[in-house]
Amino acid sequence: MLGSVDQSVIDASGGASGPYEGSYVTGWYPAASDPRWDGMKKVIKEEAFGDNRIDPADAGVQTTWIAYTVFRQAVESLGDGAVTADTVSGALDGGLKADTGGLTPTLRWKFQDELAAVGFPRLVNAHVTLQVVKKGRLVAARKGATDVTATLRDADL
Repeated sequence: MLGSVDQSVIDASGGASGPYEGSYVTGWYPAASDPRWDGMKKVIKEEAFGDNRIDPADAGVQTTWIAYTVFRQAVESLGDGAVTADTVSGALDGGLKADTGGLTPTLRWKFQDELAAVGFPRLVNAHVTLQVVKKGRLVAARKGATDVTATLRDADL
């Protein structure tokens, strides 16, 4: 499966007895059980006031955490400067390198990057993880991520 299959989809389709059991899934992030998500889980536990609708295994929650992490770094890079849409965009377009604690490779948004040359100027992460559904849970199938830049070179043809 390519993308859009996260733990919430697996749960909604029957978990271990559903159609995804045994399937391999690519994703942008490590499995939710990876310790690199501990910071996000701590914030959810401390700040969500027991709201169990915030599922740390949900791709939307994970993407929000990545976006927050990048936004925080963009704002911090401005120092005492004004925080506006233009200044944040300027920080990102100006070559800010955002560290997501290993959840993604270092992210940056330069139009001169390798993927920009092949028609994807805003795709900043060409690394995917390989996961597998075991006993109804999405878990890592292998350690690390795979760089799919070479595959994407021909994707816009």
